Amino acid sequence: MIILILVSLAAAAQTPEPRWVEVRRTPDSAIHVDSATIRAAGKDALEAWTRKTYQTPRHYRDADTYDAVVSHLRINCVTLRLLHLETTYYLGTTLVRRSRSSAASRRWSPRVPGSDWDAVITATCRMSRDD
Repeated sequence: MIILILVSLAAAAQTPEPRWVEVRRTPDSAIHVDSATIRAAGKDALEAWTRKTYQTPRHYRDADTYDAVVSHLRINCVTLRLLHLETTYYLGTTLVRRSRSSAASRRWSPRVPGSDWDAVITATCRMSRDD
């Protein structure tokens, strides 16, 4: 009995604190922000990684199938806009596609109230203030 308790305590001590914070859920998807990656990126901006998972696999334009998208974003908490830096598509744990936007092609996306990205902007900016 004592051995079982010691093993349980050791396992609990090795369990990392939750990094992926759910910011939005729909019947077919969930979006998480990796709270451990939120970093300042200039005066009013942050960078963070997000993960959107789907219950039902999706198809990319040329028929690649994926069920998760991991994005590296820059978020401006003053103007409430975001910029996609890198997007990676997965099917299970298999890398399907990766795209990085060049500095010349990057465009800030405005906040669309009630959208998935609105939830990401709001939660990420709030988490950065809570630190």
